[in-house]
Formats: sequence, C-alpha cells, structure tokens
Amino acid sequence: MLQSIRDRSQGWLAGIIVFLVIATFLLWGVHSYLTSGGNQPDVVATVSGKQITQVMLNTAYERLRQQQQMQLGADFVLDQKTETQLKKQALNQLIMAQVLSQAAIKEGYRITMGEVEGALLAIPAFQVNGRFSRERFNEILNGTLYTEKSFLGDLQTSMLINQVRGGFIVSAFALPQEVDTAIKLINQKRDIGYLIIPANRFSETANIKNDDALAYYDQHHDLFTTSEQVSIDYLKLSVPQLVNNLHFTDEQLTQFYQNNLSNYTTPQRWHVAHILIQVPNNATAQQVAEAKTKSEAIAKQLKAGESFAKLAKKYSDDRLTANKGGLLDWFSSGMIDPSIEKAVTNLHVGNITDPIRTKYGFDIIKLNDLQKPQVKPLADVRSQVTKALGQQQAEQVFADDSDKLSNLTYSNPMSLDIAAKTLGLQVKTSGLFTKDGGKDEITTNSKVITAAFSQDVLQGNNSNVIELNPDTLIVLRVKQHMPPTLKPFADVRDQVMQILKNKAAQQKAQALGEQLVLQLEQGKSGQQLAQQNGLKWQELKAVGRYNTQAPAAIVTYAFHMARSVAQAATAASFQLPNGDYVLLKLIAVHDGILNDPNGTQKRIYREELENTNGQLGYALYVKKQLAQAKIVINNKDLASAANQLN
Repeated sequence: MLQSIRDRSQGWLAGIIVFLVIATFLLWGVHSYLTSGGNQPDVVATVSGKQITQVMLNTAYERLRQQQQMQLGADFVLDQKTETQLKKQALNQLIMAQVLSQAAIKEGYRITMGEVEGALLAIPAFQVNGRFSRERFNEILNGTLYTEKSFLGDLQTSMLINQVRGGFIVSAFALPQEVDTAIKLINQKRDIGYLIIPANRFSETANIKNDDALAYYDQHHDLFTTSEQVSIDYLKLSVPQLVNNLHFTDEQLTQFYQNNLSNYTTPQRWHVAHILIQVPNNATAQQVAEAKTKSEAIAKQLKAGESFAKLAKKYSDDRLTANKGGLLDWFSSGMIDPSIEKAVTNLHVGNITDPIRTKYGFDIIKLNDLQKPQVKPLADVRSQVTKALGQQQAEQVFADDSDKLSNLTYSNPMSLDIAAKTLGLQVKTSGLFTKDGGKDEITTNSKVITAAFSQDVLQGNNSNVIELNPDTLIVLRVKQHMPPTLKPFADVRDQVMQILKNKAAQQKAQALGEQLVLQLEQGKSGQQLAQQNGLKWQELKAVGRYNTQAPAAIVTYAFHMARSVAQAATAASFQLPNGDYVLLKLIAVHDGILNDPNGTQKRIYREELENTNGQLGYALYVKKQLAQAKIVINNKDLASAANQLN
C-alpha cells in the first residue's frame, strides 16, 4: 500500500516536471533569442468570473483524445459516449486549473523567472546533443496542439498550482504512534481456514418449470431484446483519394517546380556567436546607459584583437552560450531577433558588429559561417514535387466536388447513385452496427452513428454532408434498418432455463453455507464440516494482504473481518463473484513487526505516511476551494461536469 502511494505521488510529480520541461523552454528557449509567434468564441463556463471558452475546451478535448488514442491504439473507439466523457474530463481539468490558480494568486503565491529558468536548465527535452534545437522544439509543440502563447500560460498555471501542493507535501508530518500503527497494520498476518461450496454442485438438482422460465422471460424482456441496428450506403470524398487518381506529365511537374522554386531551395543560414549585456525589464535610463557603455568597451577590446570566445565567457549575460564562446545554433530568416538578423545580413564571415540594441539588451555579433541559398535539382525532389502538385490540385477538386456532393445528394434525397455517377465515386456499404458503433473507421465515428440513427435518415433520406476530418467528407443513407426486437421465447428458452438453474444453484450453495457457518460458530471444526458435506477444508498460516495461495476475494474478505477481543476465532460466509459460496474462519491475527536494526525501514514508513498526510491535506484544500468557487457551466450537455469535481 505504501509503495502504491509513493508511486502515485511520484507519477504525478513526474508528469508536472515533464510538462514544465516542454512549457519552460517556450518562455526562455536559448535565453529568449528565438522569436515567438481572435476572435472571442462562445463561453462554455465561468469560474469566479474567469471565462472558459469553447476554443479552450475544444483544444483540451483534442489533447485528451490524442492521449487516449496513443495509449489504447487499435482498441480506442470514439463513440458518442466516449466523446462526451472526454469533453467532461477536459472541462473538469480547465475548471480545476482556474480554481486552484486563482486560489494560489489570492494567497500570495508567485513564480519567479529564476524558478522557470532553473526548470529549463534541468530538463533536456528540447536538446539535441546537449544543445537546444529549434526543430525539436517545434516538433514537440506542433504535436501537442500548443501555440507558444498557450503553452506559456499553461506552464505558469502548472507551476503556480504545484507551489501550493508542494507546500502541503513538504510540511506534512507523522507522529511516532502513527508510524507504529501503520507498521502493525500493513505487515499484519492472519491465520485463516476456509472451504468453498461450488454452485455448480447443485445445477443438476435444480428443477426449473417451463412456466417459471416463461415468467422470468416476461419480466426481463430487456435481456432478450436485440439492439437497434442499421447498415448504411455511403459516398466518401477525400483529398488522399483524389491525389491517388491524379497523374502528371514531365512538363506539368517542371512548370510547378519552377513556379514554386523557393519551396525547393535551402534558405540562407548564418552561424553566429554573440555577447549579451542584458538590460533588465523596466530598466532606468541609467541602467541602459551603463549597459551600453559596458558593451561599447567590450566592442573596443574586440577591435583591438581580443578573443571573442574569451570575452563572451567573461562578460556575456547569456550563460547558456557564454561557456561555448557565445555560439548560437544555425538559424535562417525569421528565427532570430529582427535587429540581429538585419545586422548579420550585411556581414562577411569573421566580421563583428558594433553593439546592437535589442529588447534583451545590447548584443555584439560575430559571423562565424554562412551558407548561401541552394536550389535542389528537380531530379532530387521529383517525388516531393509530384506530391505537392497532387495535393494542390486535389484540394481544388475537393473544394469544387464538396459543393457538388452536397447539392446532388440534397436535391436527390432518396438515392446516392446520381452523385456517385457525376463525381466518379463508388457507393460503399457497411455491415450492421448499433448505436454503440461498429468495427471499422466509418461506423465507429460518432458523427456517422448520430446521422445514421437520426429520424430523418431512418425515414429514407440522405444525410447531410458529414466531415470526418478536414480532408474527408461522406454522405450516407440507411440500407437496412433493424429496430429493437424481442427474441421469441422458443429461441431463448434454453438460455432462460440456464439462467434460472444458475440462480437456483447459487441459492442452494448459499443456504448450505449459512447453515455451516452457524455450526462453525457453535464449535464444530471446519475439517469436520467439510468431511460431512464432501468438501475440502483448507487452512493457511500467516497470510499477508497480497497472498496468492487463496483466491484474492477470500484474502480481501479475511482482512476486513474484525479480530475477536478475546482472540477467539470468528467466522463468516459470503458469495464469490462466480456464484460459489465461501465459509471463512479467522483463526488468529499477528500484528506486523519490523526487523530494522538501522531504522531505515521505519524512516521509509514515516516518509510515506507524511506524504499520505500531505496528499490528504491538499485534497481537503482542493475540495474547499471548489466549494467556495462560483462555477457556472453554460453547456447543458456538460453541466454534470462540475458535480464530478466534488
């Protein structure tokens, strides 16, 4: 138990750290040298006056959906129920973040620049070969549906909330008596005896009458009713499908290549070193003047022949690059401060600039190397050109055919054939599926399921155009509709008979078990009762909580039984999930002890209890903040989300 508590705590903290790694770099990446990158949508909820918008909810939902899909793989099915659950979970997370961040700010918690920068220096998430990589940064950011601005906001919120939680964990304590009690309970052993009365022992003796089976059938029609099912015909229009049908001549590829030559040209890149004399935010005129004077003095030394790397190490305020001679990563246009880019554009390799004023301070730049733009030959990028031209033309056809698909299926609501013939599409057919969805990509889609079971489509009309994703549209109609149907009694009679036989057998096993537990309490031995009834009595000594010699349900029940005050044996009986019945005797209880001459294990127990107490204290704090917050959810379909937080 204690280990599981520790695992959960460490897992939560590890998740926060990983999140901070990614988000932290967003704020300070390479000491802020790489450049950072609406309309107000509907308000889904408000938390003490702070708005949660539909866009925020959609983004949080999409991240959860991607996470579930990655974890479950092919087993992930996005039906309507799952979609609603994920949306509620996403809204809960947004509400919780608002409640806890507002509470933290109100209580005076803050995050300093040093704390954020410290997290950056400790985590290599965006590093390649030990150095920051803009490409790696963009790759991670794009894969998590974050903009730099939104990532920064989530970073600050997470660190702020974790400040409060950390305070509860660090300040928690456990009394010596608590530690001793925990050791006794967690390491406790129990001596038990038990026998199992199999329910199937009585199956053949159960005499079920036909009238009883019919009565059960009449009272439980829901158990014997098939679910409503449909199969659909559908037309699918997609960009990938159109791309596969396109073929181009050499002339067409050459013309496209020439028209888009910049896409096949490696841009000019610069490799520079820099010395930064930082100017604080909200600096006074005197501070700016002092920084300028210092940078000019350094520039003078450089002109006199001093080593750039030596002066960078000595004076540069960018400590991430100072020990590397001030070297920055290779960059191309748009990847660095515009003032610096403008300056290096006019430099020759080896040249050094005068101090340049940027929003970070004063920079002295040395151009170490330069790569001119390089045009890739058509032969080297032919496949890329073909793909790009195909994508471009397919998207144009897709845009035109989307309108045609909508118009043709709307104006001919009883058939897909006219639209199929006009657009060169194939009418495809699905298998039968229920409102829980089918087994393929089309019939597991919640939009498809909703449309297929809508009243208008069930009456024989085509559906509206359904967007499966931005590149794929379908229109469907019902091919076969099978409403819920009660199976005839004759078809399920054997099934009903078996259900009733099982129930009767379980009842007889229970009746025998209740008789035997009374005899056990009156002094008869378990071994004697087992022999009289053709059963097997088993006794186990020093059974721990995670013992595997007996069924888990029996061990769990044994540790829920109260020990006798007089240390006498106690007895109980209960039914297992499979219908078998158990007669259980708690013979003795042995409190746990530690063989711990160095006190190491006891210290671990104390730390685990302190962690548990801290977690409990924080949970109560969270509950209090949620109770005090004014949470209003405007979306009626998600209104139950707030209740799940309490």
